[in-house]
Amino acid sequence: MKLKQQASAALVSLLVIAVVSLLMVLAFAENSISTLEIQYQSQESSRSYYLAESCLEESISRLESDIDFSSGLLSFDSSRTCSIVVTGTNPKIISIVVTVDDLIERFEGVAAYTSSGVVNNFVLSSWTELP
Repeated sequence: MKLKQQASAALVSLLVIAVVSLLMVLAFAENSISTLEIQYQSQESSRSYYLAESCLEESISRLESDIDFSSGLLSFDSSRTCSIVVTGTNPKIISIVVTVDDLIERFEGVAAYTSSGVVNNFVLSSWTELP
């Protein structure tokens, strides 16, 4: 009888240790997944920022070629696009919406221009990420 009690106690102890170990492994896995998700979001946010900067440069280049440029859509590949809308006269408000996979971010730049004959020169006075 005492042997059965010791065996039962050992089995219960083994089960408790197994459950605690499993919970620790699951907690570690959840933490690792959360860390990876945060890193991925940070990388996607950086990519969208640099993509928006390149769209801003493209919009300024187009404005310097055509002062009446008002909008455009740039596709870099199937998962990365950039929408440009230009409003105002002087300064020009350049609104940019960047899509990278499922992430959508909005930016706005303000650029003033000077015209010398047929040459338009734009100077960026502000560049911000919108909420």
